[in-house]
Amino acid sequence: MIFKYKYLFAVLGIACTAASADTQKPSADAGPNVRMVESVSPGNGNVTAVRPFPEHDTETRPQNAETQQDSTLAALEEQRKRMLGDGQTAPRFPDKTAYGPGTTDASSSARTGSSQQEMMTTKQALMEKISPVSPDVIKEALSNRDKFSASLNQSVINSVPRSSSQTISLSPGASQPVVRVAPGRPTYIVFEDITGSPWPLADKVINSGGDNRFYVRSFTDTPIVLVQPLVTYGNGDIGVLLKDLPVPITIVLANTEPNASDKTFVYDSRINLRIPRRGPLAPAHSITSISKIALNSPELQSMLDGIAPADATRLKTDNPQVKAWRRGDKLYLRTTMESKSQFSKTLSSADGTHVYEMELSPFVALMQQGSTVTVKVEL
Repeated sequence: MIFKYKYLFAVLGIACTAASADTQKPSADAGPNVRMVESVSPGNGNVTAVRPFPEHDTETRPQNAETQQDSTLAALEEQRKRMLGDGQTAPRFPDKTAYGPGTTDASSSARTGSSQQEMMTTKQALMEKISPVSPDVIKEALSNRDKFSASLNQSVINSVPRSSSQTISLSPGASQPVVRVAPGRPTYIVFEDITGSPWPLADKVINSGGDNRFYVRSFTDTPIVLVQPLVTYGNGDIGVLLKDLPVPITIVLANTEPNASDKTFVYDSRINLRIPRRGPLAPAHSITSISKIALNSPELQSMLDGIAPADATRLKTDNPQVKAWRRGDKLYLRTTMESKSQFSKTLSSADGTHVYEMELSPFVALMQQGSTVTVKVEL
């Protein structure tokens, strides 16, 4: 019996020792205000309870979560009231935390506007660098440049070219032939004989007007002389020697003499000067009699130049190479073919053009390359 009691007391002692050790061990979750209590002997009935926090810590005890949230809201409300008192707009919390496709807040709009303004500024700087001036200014500048260039290159005198022919008189005391020239415009002088055959040059042309006033170029063994004035005003002259012609020919170069009203001047772009003799290139046998060549007929000369007299009437023909006029009781033909019909007068040019004066007839026989061609004339 005594042995059983001893065993019971031993077990109780071991249990109390373990409990005392656990009580004295500090807890990892205990705060700084937790104080450990010494073990209590089982035989001691007077136990004093100890509070985990001292009495003076009651006022400084940390507030719970609801108290902290109330304090934060109160501080924000106080700050808003102060801002309203200073005349500023108090910030508001957004009503929604998520924005729809068509909804933006003020800060987002401000950032978007700032970005757009920066993009416009960059675009303007780039455009100013690429094109410092506007397209309208460029168009105006180009238009002014064209007007200036046109004014600079426009001739003060309007020169009108004409092709003509005239017969030179080799008689003593006769007037010298006059050729109308225009500054900057070439004039070709062609020499021909009474039959219309070309009369070639024997030597270079003498430029008496001066090389600084007239540009003159001649081609030996050809009937052509080129003349071009280098000055606006002032006349000149040239000397020409033709093959097998014993006398020289002096030609007056009449420079610009514009009409005061319209500033126009008719010049000879090409002029055929006819020598009243047979030249070295004249055909040995010709069906045309020298007595029928009308060197001094103004009507034939005008028709040869392509200008019919005012009193002449144009007639129709069935051949486009033949032009016909009626003047009084005479028929006039202008063609490059030779006439086989009887004619009273004729005049020819170096380019092969012939003018015939004949009696009125509805049919005319002409010769072209050895063949006879009959032309019908509507009288």
